[in-house]
Amino acid sequence: MAETPAGLRQACEAFTKRLEVAGLRVNPAKCATLTMVPSGRDRKVKTVDEVYSLGGVVLPTLDVSSLWRYLGVSFTGSRVDVFDSAAYVTALNRISSEPMKAQMRLAIARDYLVPKFVHGLTFAVTSVRRLR
Repeated sequence: MAETPAGLRQACEAFTKRLEVAGLRVNPAKCATLTMVPSGRDRKVKTVDEVYSLGGVVLPTLDVSSLWRYLGVSFTGSRVDVFDSAAYVTALNRISSEPMKAQMRLAIARDYLVPKFVHGLTFAVTSVRRLR
């Protein structure tokens, strides 16, 4: 997050350099950008096409019609997709049927499934009927 596109470019460069110092690198293939600029007069947020790069690779730019996923929740411009509770039931059944110790099942549920479930409930469109 930054106040200006130039500030975000500088933050991305600094972040990339700090990762390199730690022996890590970014994966630009998993990145995309969405630049939102507030329009005070209209009291709305507008998207702007700004070009950013990580590690010398130009990142794709999203717009309001683009579909993207963040932590398991699908976003499309101004709306969030419907919460898919069946995917969580499937995931729970899958870890229950795999040959692993109970401690490993608990760790997967605690560290992966529960946060993903809470995130999906928080940000996706959900109804009581769908949860039943």
